[in-house]
Amino acid sequence: MSARVGGAVAAAGRVAPTHGDRSVAAPALHAGHCGTRGESALNNTVRKVEFEAFLGGRGAKRGAAASTGARKTLAPRGGAFSGAARRPVTVFKFGSSVLAHPGRFARVAEEVKSEVECGRKVVAVVSAMAGLTDSLIAAGETVAPVVPDDFAGPLLATGEEASVALLALALATSGVRVRGLTVRQLGIRTRGALGDADPVSVDTGRLASLLQVCEAIVVPGFLGVDATGATSLLGRGGSDLTALFLGHALRASEVCLVKDVDGIFPRDPKRFGATERLRQVSWDRLRRIGGGVVQEKAIAFAARHGVKFRVASLGSAGTVVGERPPAPNGVFSGASRGAGVPQELAAGG
Repeated sequence: MSARVGGAVAAAGRVAPTHGDRSVAAPALHAGHCGTRGESALNNTVRKVEFEAFLGGRGAKRGAAASTGARKTLAPRGGAFSGAARRPVTVFKFGSSVLAHPGRFARVAEEVKSEVECGRKVVAVVSAMAGLTDSLIAAGETVAPVVPDDFAGPLLATGEEASVALLALALATSGVRVRGLTVRQLGIRTRGALGDADPVSVDTGRLASLLQVCEAIVVPGFLGVDATGATSLLGRGGSDLTALFLGHALRASEVCLVKDVDGIFPRDPKRFGATERLRQVSWDRLRRIGGGVVQEKAIAFAARHGVKFRVASLGSAGTVVGERPPAPNGVFSGASRGAGVPQELAAGG
């Protein structure tokens, strides 16, 4: 990658997994476990929450939206679904190595469909296909010797949005009621440098409304929109942060980062030979031994806000990340927030 590109492009390179590439042609992650996750009553109080993610560790603030007009509020929870049947929400993130080429999208759609058939709504966060971001960077450098950050964002966004369209198409073909969103339709507001921005707010009311009429929505990872309307990037590996941010905002019952590794290992099995996958690990330990499998900013966000999540490949039980031990059967169970109640959405879709 050329040193002449802007900071946004320089930050856009994908982290190569340290545990090697593994086949994703495996049974569904949740096959046979449809009844294992707890479902709790929905809070029927309509509340708006302004989310301040990385601003001095202040976390969530409740109340009206700030007067700047640049930030949206997190969705009203509960009241939008009063009196209706409700479903929990699962947030998946599918990385570039999982979406290596168009032929992989049907397999990923099977995974999402199996979750829907278990009675859950799904938000699927997708990365660009493997190698596409680098190709877009190279194309930009062919056109101009320097690609400024405000041009790099829209250019690289085409990679993630292509994955959105392909997965939405695969899901619709398989019979799932689905909607794909562009970066602007998703509307994650960010603050900071365009090439390494932090998410600060999202209107989950819009997402909740879509999930009332759809079984799944597909959204681009890695991307946001700043206060000026410019497309921003969440830094290298930023799709992890997108998934955890949305999982926290929606109070998802599970957040799962689907990668080409089976989970987290105490040492790199590619370098040191066979080693047993960790069943559960704390956020702090993941920082120390993770080897770049999960974005550092995403781990920090999860630790700060108590977001538990799972790292797994398709067909693997994976590793639960967070302070609470996993369920005895090895399948992640419970809310993604330590003290929260899983968000549940109307089954009208």
